[in-house]
Amino acid sequence: MSPQRFLGAAATVLAVLAVGSPAFAHIDPDPIDAQAGSEVSVGFTVQHGCDGSPTIQLDMRLPDGVSNPVAEPPIGWTGGIDGNVVTFQGGPLPDEQELTFRVRMILPPTPDTTIYFPFVQRCEAGEIRWIDIPRDGSDTELDEPAPAMQLFGPVATTQPAPPT
Repeated sequence: MSPQRFLGAAATVLAVLAVGSPAFAHIDPDPIDAQAGSEVSVGFTVQHGCDGSPTIQLDMRLPDGVSNPVAEPPIGWTGGIDGNVVTFQGGPLPDEQELTFRVRMILPPTPDTTIYFPFVQRCEAGEIRWIDIPRDGSDTELDEPAPAMQLFGPVATTQPAPPT
């Protein structure tokens, strides 16, 4: 095979993978890193439903050390907190649409660590459990990775914002 044909074939394969299927998509926090101990509003964008089925609920477990969480649901959704679980209900969010769900929180005072936000995405038919966390600290590709955020120092001295 000529180098041009090989490069063309490789580009085609990479383009298909980049467009991706829902199996390769996942939920990432925005921002992906933040100062330990700081108060931030973190967005989690749901990129797709469950094999064509619309999303109707999200349940997210907060990492240890998070304090003062406040759900900031998008229009058409409700948000609540029970213990260390944030729940968003509403929609339905069609399979082919993205939507960002936000949670305001004070991050743990643990610089140079990674924290995880396991999600269960519930759909009209089925669910996706974004709960996989690397056990050995490796960067191994996980099937349904929990959103991860890097914390950096120094530790912020944050006072919670007054309720709005």
